[in-house]
Amino acid sequence: MCLVIFGDDDDDGGGGGGDDDDVLQAFQRQVAYPLTDGTPYGLDLCFDIAGVTNPTVPDMTFHFQGEANFLLQPENLFAIVDALDSVMCMAMAGSEGFSIIGNIQQQDHLVIYDRVAQRIGFANANC
Repeated sequence: MCLVIFGDDDDDGGGGGGDDDDVLQAFQRQVAYPLTDGTPYGLDLCFDIAGVTNPTVPDMTFHFQGEANFLLQPENLFAIVDALDSVMCMAMAGSEGFSIIGNIQQQDHLVIYDRVAQRIGFANANC
């Protein structure tokens, strides 16, 4: 199961596949757990996983201009945020005017910069 959220979409002239709310709603529809308030954790999309031993969520792929794809597995998307292991939140937060691929997303990945060709790439790594 994989959710693609960003694309090089000719219709909108850029790299966005919709606004943040559209992305969150699309992802939310693919997760089987009830929503819970993420405000105490500073996160926007949280699920109540009380009593769930091995929660499952879809992968997510970021598509960048050109042919670079950054596939994120669930462990690079979500974090258990409470002491009772009952709340799981998407480890991404909204921002205005810029995007950050954070340390949780980058874990076990190499980011490859080709400055001459002005390209970026991603590779899995065991780091």
